[in-house]
This record gives sequence, C-alpha cells and structure tokens, in this order.
Amino acid sequence: MAAQGLILQNQHPPDWPASEAVLRRVLAQDPSMTDALMWLSFSLLAQGHKEDSDELLFRAVRIDPLHPTLSRNAARRLAERGEDRRAIAVVRRVIENPENSSWHPYDLLIDCI
Repeated sequence: MAAQGLILQNQHPPDWPASEAVLRRVLAQDPSMTDALMWLSFSLLAQGHKEDSDELLFRAVRIDPLHPTLSRNAARRLAERGEDRRAIAVVRRVIENPENSSWHPYDLLIDCI
C-alpha cells in the first residue's frame, strides 16, 4: 500500500494529495514504517507544508538512523537550513556503519564540505 503512495508521487503529473491520503492510511496501521514516513514527508513538502514534512522526515531518521536514503534526505534538509554540522553528523553515522553499502551519504557529504 505504501508503494501506491510512492507511485502517485511519481506519475505525471504527481498526485500529491492522493499520495498523502494513501500514506496516512499506511501510517495509521504502522506508524513506524520509515519509508512511508519519508514519502509522506515528500508529499507534504510538495504541498508547501515544510515544517510538517521536516518533522516526519526527522522522526523516520530517529526510528532508523542508519537508513542511507533517509539519512541523506535528512542531512540535505539540515544543510539547506544552514545546519551543516548536524548534516555531517547524520551522514557520518551512516558512513561509519560497517554495513553501509550505499553511495548516498558520500554524495551528500561532498555537498556539505
């Protein structure tokens, strides 16, 4: 069901309100589903709800601090707000994880330096 929310975001044109509705239903059943939190964050951001979007994204990172994509997105938001040190700390946590195999944190670290 969460994938349906993502599909609605990626169709042309995106249907942000429908995506939001689907993802809210998913999160009503599983409030800790980090991908749904991240995708709902995207939907809210696209609809101009930046504070709510940030809150959901950072909540997802608190649930799964080693998720490379979540961490990259959270670090990017922090960097956009001028919080480079916090952004780098988020990225380093993922990079220092021996199980990390994603290039995402490295890509963002370059942007923060």
